[in-house]
Amino acid sequence: MFYKSGLTVDNLCTLRKYGDKYKLVFHNNCMQGGIEKARRPKYIKEKDSYLNYLNDETSLRMYLSEEEYNEVLQRGIIDENFNYEHEEELLNIKLAHSLSRTRSKIFEYSICNDFEWFCTYTANKVYCNRYDLKDYHKRFAQDIRNFNNRKGGQIKYLLIPEQHKDGAWHEHGLMKGIPVRSLTRLTVDMKLPKRLLDKIKNGSELYSWNEYADKFGFCTLEKIKSKEACSKYITKYISKDLNRTVTELNAHMYYCSQGLNKAELIKKELMLADINSITWDYSNEYVSIKWIDNLEDALKYFNKKIPLVSKRKLELRKVEINKLINNLNNIISQKNENVKE
Repeated sequence: MFYKSGLTVDNLCTLRKYGDKYKLVFHNNCMQGGIEKARRPKYIKEKDSYLNYLNDETSLRMYLSEEEYNEVLQRGIIDENFNYEHEEELLNIKLAHSLSRTRSKIFEYSICNDFEWFCTYTANKVYCNRYDLKDYHKRFAQDIRNFNNRKGGQIKYLLIPEQHKDGAWHEHGLMKGIPVRSLTRLTVDMKLPKRLLDKIKNGSELYSWNEYADKFGFCTLEKIKSKEACSKYITKYISKDLNRTVTELNAHMYYCSQGLNKAELIKKELMLADINSITWDYSNEYVSIKWIDNLEDALKYFNKKIPLVSKRKLELRKVEINKLINNLNNIISQKNENVKE
């Protein structure tokens, strides 16, 4: 059943191509297009108690995603007058969903691009300030651009920062396009940490990228054997601690090259099959996910008889959304006038 409810669309299904696999996602309830831009007014500063602006159902729905909104109601974080009994808990819900979206994006970039190396980059205090994440990564990214321009390279990267207990930063990530001639294989007769020596003795092939080692410090590169396994593994570096730290520094949770491949949207329609008859790989009350090996099998889940939404209906939706945006702006304006008085 296809059902529209104000800001949301029910029982919608999307099919996207991730590398050589297809991801079928059934949405029990999702936001209509265009709503995201209206959620939180940009001019509310981070330090303001912006929850004071969310004093009715309309503004709350526009600020939170549908999953977050439902979770807030179920856990009783607000009362019938939209007063927040547990403000910190509301923010934790936002954080949890934000981390989930970031992990999904990391997985998407990883699985959709043919990265060759899993890398760990550390920073030597002799070469740079390893306690300044912004400066360290800015210099590293610029050096990659210079290398590509100078030598006609095509190096691409996806990197996630991680902080040592002493506050120093290093980065884990994936890379491709590094010339083989720029690599040095690490051996057991080198002065290396025991952890790496044990890996080498057990048959692992580890390398150092000379271009990085000469300018920043020690690094290790290991050939990726399974794209899917590596894509799942790298998401573990996205954590609450990382989010807290990079937020305080006004930095990023991950860094990536421009022009990386993303998942390709194949279809966005209704489903033909009985939802309950499908064996999903993952499912909760909001979304169900199934990975499929080929396009032909994936397309069998869609209802080809459902007509496309007319332009007239789309225009009506836009009018409805604009009204909601105007209502929210009026609420905020009234709040600001009250504060001034």
